[in-house]
Parts: sequence; structure tokens; C-alpha cells
Amino acid sequence: MTGKRFALYITANPISRQGQLSALRFAQAAVDAGHVVTRIFLAGEAVLVANAQIDTPSDEPQLQDRWQALASQHGSELLLCSAAAQRYGVIGDTEAKAIGRESNLATGFAISGLGSLVESALDCDRVIHFPG
Repeated sequence: MTGKRFALYITANPISRQGQLSALRFAQAAVDAGHVVTRIFLAGEAVLVANAQIDTPSDEPQLQDRWQALASQHGSELLLCSAAAQRYGVIGDTEAKAIGRESNLATGFAISGLGSLVESALDCDRVIHFPG
């Protein structure tokens, strides 16, 4: 049996919602079962997880670190909705140079448009939404 290709669409706030932790657990279980999680697309408040300046207390799940580890180990893309990133102040290198500020985009994450989410629907067997 060949593993399925999954994409995750996450809109859950990483600070006050269970959705991101559920998405992480799903992704890990999927890869452990031989499936592939090709893309994690974060939109809405979910983009806050990619802010490198967030300092999560040590007694809470380190979501940013865990997403980075998943992407690094399994080749998953970590993409942020560009409009949401702008709204919530997550700034990549390109945007930072354009406005004369420093990037606060955490390593391993990239800013992209909704077209990436549409591509996921075409490229993957399933796109699973984890709402806020």
C-alpha cells in the first residue's frame, strides 16, 4: 500500500487554541504510518506561530519548534498566507527590506499566497482543515 499525500490547512491560533497541537499530532501520526505531509498552510491567527519573536513559556507546547522539526525531518513546506502574515505582523526578508524593518519570520517558514493552498488540493490526496 502506498501512503497518502496530505496537506494541512490550519487557522487555529497557536496561543489560545488546541487546533495547532491537534494538527501537529495528526501530522506526526500520518508520517509514522507511512504517509507524506507535503505542505502545512497557515492562515488567519495561525500565522502567529511563525513569529520568531514569540517566547513560549517552557511549560507550554513549543509549537514553532515542533513545526520546524517536522518540516526538517520530513520535507514538509511551512507556508503562511501572505495577507494574514501582513495583518498579524509576521514579516519575511523581502517584505522587511521593502519597508526598512527586520524580518521576524522564524526559520523554515515561508510567506506565500492562497495559490499554494489551491495547489495542495490538486497535488495531494487530502487537504485537512484544523480550525481555530
